[in-house]
Amino acid sequence: MQPLLRDGTVVTPSLIVIGDADTVIKPAATLQQAALFTDVTIAHHDGGHNVANRTTIAHMSEFLNRFVTAPTNDESV
Repeated sequence: MQPLLRDGTVVTPSLIVIGDADTVIKPAATLQQAALFTDVTIAHHDGGHNVANRTTIAHMSEFLNRFVTAPTNDESV
C-alpha cells in the first residue's frame, strides 16, 4: 500500500495517539504515518505503547465529539 499513499492522501478524519516513550512504534514513525492524513488530530502522552490515561482519553473524547450531532425530533430522519 505504501506506494499508493502520499502525504495528505487519506481524507478520513483520524486520531493518531503517540506515546512519547513508545519503544514498540517509535514516535517518529507515527508522525510519518500521520502525514498521510488531511484531517488528523495528534494526541501525545508521556507513556509508552498504551492509550489508557486521562489525557489521551480526553483527546479521544474531543475527537469523537466532532461527529456527534444533537438529537432531533424530526421522525423523517
